[in-house]
Amino acid sequence: MKSKNIIATMLLLVFVASVITTIPLMNINVQAEVTQKTYAIADAIPNPIGLGESTLLKCGVSEATASASLGWTGITITVVKPDGTTQTLGPFTTDSTGSTYTTYTPDQVGNYTITTNFPNQTITQRFMPSERGVWIEAGTILLASSKTFTLEVLEEPIAQAYPGHPLPTEYWSRPIDPQLREWYSISGNWVERPVNSLALYQDNAPETAHILWSTPYEQGGLSGGLYDGENNIPAAMYAGDAYEGRFASSVVINGVLYYNTAGSGTYSTVGIPGIQAIDLHTGEKLWFLNNTVLSFGQTMFYPSYNVNGVWNYLWSVTGSNYTAYSPSNGEFEFMFYNVPSGTRIFGPNGEILIYQVDLAKGWMALWNSTLAGLQNAVIGTPSYGSWTFSTTGMGYGNATSVANPTNAIGQQVNSAFPVTRCLNGALNKCYSWNVTIPQGLVTSSSFRVPIYKVYEGNRIVGIFFV
Repeated sequence: MKSKNIIATMLLLVFVASVITTIPLMNINVQAEVTQKTYAIADAIPNPIGLGESTLLKCGVSEATASASLGWTGITITVVKPDGTTQTLGPFTTDSTGSTYTTYTPDQVGNYTITTNFPNQTITQRFMPSERGVWIEAGTILLASSKTFTLEVLEEPIAQAYPGHPLPTEYWSRPIDPQLREWYSISGNWVERPVNSLALYQDNAPETAHILWSTPYEQGGLSGGLYDGENNIPAAMYAGDAYEGRFASSVVINGVLYYNTAGSGTYSTVGIPGIQAIDLHTGEKLWFLNNTVLSFGQTMFYPSYNVNGVWNYLWSVTGSNYTAYSPSNGEFEFMFYNVPSGTRIFGPNGEILIYQVDLAKGWMALWNSTLAGLQNAVIGTPSYGSWTFSTTGMGYGNATSVANPTNAIGQQVNSAFPVTRCLNGALNKCYSWNVTIPQGLVTSSSFRVPIYKVYEGNRIVGIFFV
């Protein structure tokens, strides 16, 4: 009996232990919600101002985001006017520094109460602000905050705008000081033959012809002697411009003329191609790039996280390869290969846009050189005291993202060019959009190319002769 009791007790203990092991253990480590205080930004520049004048309202918080592609969202500005009425501006999304701005023009005299309203925001990725040197964890909630100030509006205008500078009345040269902003109207570039040969921003040209300098371009004039046997023809030197277009596709950028030294037209068969750069003010030959045909130029404005400025390129197009060269010295910059054919124009910032239209299949797409140049871009990670970018990809907002692509694409397009500067223009990410159009549309063609005209607002018109 005693041994039976011992066995029964042991079985009972085993049963109890097995029941206990089946009961789930509750996690008692409840992680507290992490929050961080914020400090809203509110300011007006200038302040005070006169009635009818505009001021710049700044808003946001004094906290940068994790990367150049992010921004705080949902920010509003509450404006209480002198008569007590309320106006809400926004919502706004900041840049990666944590702030943004909007312009505001008051319509009443008196004091305006202006408040920046920053709502709760959740950090989506772990990062270290360079100003603090302490990691902010993903999931941290930035608490809402606000800040109020007074904008004073007077009866009479008082704000003094930065004074302009008159256009030159005598000879001037390049480079032009960027502070002479009014001179934009006389300093435009000639990157290709424009529509109707109308070059904008070339106002106030001299009213009388004059020669600044001269240099031989081609032998010409009467050759001397008689030719063609019995016909005794006094012949002139052949200038090479009947079909070859000896001066076709010439470009002028920042006071420098770039032209093809050999034929470059559709029917060209004359000479070895090359690009010659000449100072327009002095006639000095600056550099020569052999065995290369100049197709067009480009001046592209690229506003980004780190820089705002214009990059200039000389483009040579061979088939589907677009090769960019430096206007400063003719050095190779980078190449797009597999670039689609279509109607090519320049976008609002000088980017290359190519409209593709397939009438039979019913679709239209827009290729964008800026997207093609950033096809392998990666988001940089802020480190203490500086911004670092991946060595295997370009960084958004980095100057070299546009000027010198450095992403290997695994294919050697041309042995003369480094593979790390050759980018595939056929990727989907190179396109701004792709839309469906009705099938069966028709258009006429010129030299076997469909006749299209692109207007503002992505309106493309085809011409059809019946």
